[in-house]
Formats: sequence, C-alpha cells, structure tokens
Amino acid sequence: MKRILILTTITLLVAGSLVAGEPLKRVDGGELGSYLGLTAAQRTVWDSAHAEWEAAAGPLFQKERGIMEQVEAALKSKSDACGIGSNMLAAQAVRDQIHAARETMTQKQVAVLTPEQKTKFDAFVAARGGPEGFGEMRRRRE
Repeated sequence: MKRILILTTITLLVAGSLVAGEPLKRVDGGELGSYLGLTAAQRTVWDSAHAEWEAAAGPLFQKERGIMEQVEAALKSKSDACGIGSNMLAAQAVRDQIHAARETMTQKQVAVLTPEQKTKFDAFVAARGGPEGFGEMRRRRE
C-alpha cells in the first residue's frame, strides 16, 4: 500500500512538473514599466537585472527539465523508487535556485523604485497572486 501511494505521489509530481515545464513566454515588461513610470535609468537597471536572471535561470531550467526526463523514464521502466525520489529532490533543489535567482532580480529592480513606484509595484504583485505570480516570465497555455 505504501509503495502504491509513493508511486502515485511521484507520478502526480512528475505530471505537474511536465506541465510546469511548458515553454516560457516573455511578458512585455514595457507595460509594467509604463504603469510604474520608470525613468530611462530605472528601465536600464530593470532590463539589466532581467538579463542577468535569464542568463542564470536558463541553464537551471534546462537542468531541471533533464532531471524530470530521467524521472519520467524511470517511472516508465518501473525503476527504483528511491532513485526516482532522489531525482525529485534534485529537481526541487534546482527549482529553489531558480526562485533565488528570481528573488535577486526582483530585489535589484525594486531597489531603484521611488516610494510611490514601490507602492504601485506592491499592488501589482498582490494582484498577480504574490511574489510567485510576479516576474517577466509566465507559462504559455495553448
């Protein structure tokens, strides 16, 4: 019974990760910049921070996708559950690195905002569902 529960849980995690691994589509940051009233200097900082995030996160997304492909192959071959679990933990560690890189980007961007812009930014983040909903990237649903 435990084994079935473990395999079911892992299968659901893999399915969720595969859905999360959909291609990413860039959201036009110009709209947020216009909403916040960013100056040219602020926009430069925002674009630079985003470029740094993309450079750091791109390889991490590829690494996570590779790990999840290994998990999927192991599940199809009914491989060792411990190995699958280890790969799931490794994938979560990579996701944590992605989140940390995103947080660094956001901190750099917010650091150049005026108090009024910060208030608008906080409202935007709250409307998007919190920090996890914010970012220049979103999942494409087709």
